[in-house]
Amino acid sequence: MWNVKGTREALTSNLVLRYSLTVKRFEYKTSLRSKGGAVINDTKNCIERYIEADLAVSRRIIADTRDKMGIDLTREQFQTLRMIRSHEQCTSKLLSELLCVGKSSISSNVNRMEERGWIERHRDDEDRRVVYLSLTAEGENVLQSSEQLLQSVVASYMTHFEPQEVEQFITLFEKLAKLMQE
Repeated sequence: MWNVKGTREALTSNLVLRYSLTVKRFEYKTSLRSKGGAVINDTKNCIERYIEADLAVSRRIIADTRDKMGIDLTREQFQTLRMIRSHEQCTSKLLSELLCVGKSSISSNVNRMEERGWIERHRDDEDRRVVYLSLTAEGENVLQSSEQLLQSVVASYMTHFEPQEVEQFITLFEKLAKLMQE
């Protein structure tokens, strides 16, 4: 289901860039103070652990869902379909900004999805240079099916944790996501 090569780098490039700069800045120190003042020992090791865990989780989800989908849908395409659905006047430029990828990557992705009948392009009535993207019925079906499968796969792993652990993990992960959007 997910295309790891290239996509993983695009998805984590912001994180890796920010944290590789942090590691370089603190490479001669063994600890770093958090915003709350607590000491984070071995910053570089913590970052490495995060990156490894993130990659391991993504690889496992990819492996668990690839064969079950029955269609060739990359992670980037999945995210693109979600963004188009959630933004009524979605353009390629907006997708590029939201997904933190280059415009050429978005263009080729959009072209492939249009060829597959998952999305449509519509020119703005007032400014013909502006092109909006929308999901077709087929694109909506692909997205709904993949979301249901993904939720099923992730839910099967979450059963191994206590509800408080799941809530704490999600809260911290959302906090990290919010920081990266600033």
